[in-house]
Amino acid sequence: MTQTAYPWPVRRLQDVAAVRAGRTPSKLEAWLADRPRDDRTVPFYKVGDMNAHASELKLARTYVAPDELATLGLEEIPVGSSVFPKVGGAVLTNKKRLVTAPGAVDLNTMAIVPGEALEPRFLRAWLERLDLRTLVDGSVLPQIPKSRIQALLIPVPGVSEQRRIVDLLEDHLSRLDAGTSLLSAAERRSEAWMQAVVRDVYSTRARTERWPVVALEDLATTPRAIVDGPFGSKLASRHYADDGARVVRLQNIGNGVFRQADAFISLERYEELAGHGVRQGDVVVASLGDDAPRAAVVPDLGGPAIVKADCIRVRLDDGIQPEWVVWACTSRELKTWAANRMHGVGRQRLGLAGIRKLPIPLGPAELRSRLLAHVAEQASAAERLRAAIERERTHAAAMRRAILEAAFSGRLTGRNADTEIVEELVAAGA
Repeated sequence: MTQTAYPWPVRRLQDVAAVRAGRTPSKLEAWLADRPRDDRTVPFYKVGDMNAHASELKLARTYVAPDELATLGLEEIPVGSSVFPKVGGAVLTNKKRLVTAPGAVDLNTMAIVPGEALEPRFLRAWLERLDLRTLVDGSVLPQIPKSRIQALLIPVPGVSEQRRIVDLLEDHLSRLDAGTSLLSAAERRSEAWMQAVVRDVYSTRARTERWPVVALEDLATTPRAIVDGPFGSKLASRHYADDGARVVRLQNIGNGVFRQADAFISLERYEELAGHGVRQGDVVVASLGDDAPRAAVVPDLGGPAIVKADCIRVRLDDGIQPEWVVWACTSRELKTWAANRMHGVGRQRLGLAGIRKLPIPLGPAELRSRLLAHVAEQASAAERLRAAIERERTHAAAMRRAILEAAFSGRLTGRNADTEIVEELVAAGA
């Protein structure tokens, strides 16, 4: 959190609010299933329930009856409280939610219940500036001690002033949020346009002109041209190094885009795993995840490289353009084909066998080249738009930080001067 010079009295959080750690009764789901009831109306909030709404907490996947709270040792968190993750990777998401329907919270969360001196919306807005990652302790699993939350210093102007500040904040932030919503809408339209371009080539035209559909494995140079990365102990976290041979992972593979996300193993380890090698011009296909198969053409990686598990390397015949296969993998038709063949417990995967059988429409070679040029032109325009949208998102995030800084330093007035103040703070990197 930015170190702000507050123009109001400052108190320790524990002096103006109650900090409550959540609790999860042993085998709760089984206990509830063994005692079916129709009057379970109290939400039992878990970290996953924070995904249902961007700022509020009011819906849960698990509910208990009011009279079961005491039996289960649960404490109801009142409306107006703020809840956030306190343990695990969820802490890194920095989510904070305002409780708008009273309920209990599980052991992976923590709640702050404001006292009479705090307006709930003021507390929630103040928390938005708090980076939860700065509060984790030194354990392997990120977790936030209750004592660190209690010791935080919070400004406490009068309640009427808090309400005035929050009203100004909500006015500014609602207009900013409307702008970011427009950015998201533009991004969705761009994605829909690219889908239409791809569909025209790989579905409409392929069907109209009766192109043959060929399994991906029949377009590869040899049976060993399609390989998965090493699983389990063959490539574990202990094998990673600061430099050496690159490792192509799932995070490198976008839909039609190779993303730069560096990871390395030693050259000695690479020699042992060279059968999983990947080079410029190969296609890499992600076989894991809801949007599989994602695919990208491998650029020049500057040296030797291998693929990781669930990243399938495909080395195509000379007459098959890698981009043709990549764009086929972005088509809705092929993703639907893959979705019907995903398997596995937990995260679904298509697997090596499924990737081998991917049905690729194959038009005449000369026509493929012309169509690829058209798709590439449209993709380039879409990428320029995405880059512009991302720049605006970055600016919007800076604006949000600046608006919050202005509010909690007492500089928001509700007048036209607010705009200049916020822009000055953005320029200063607030």
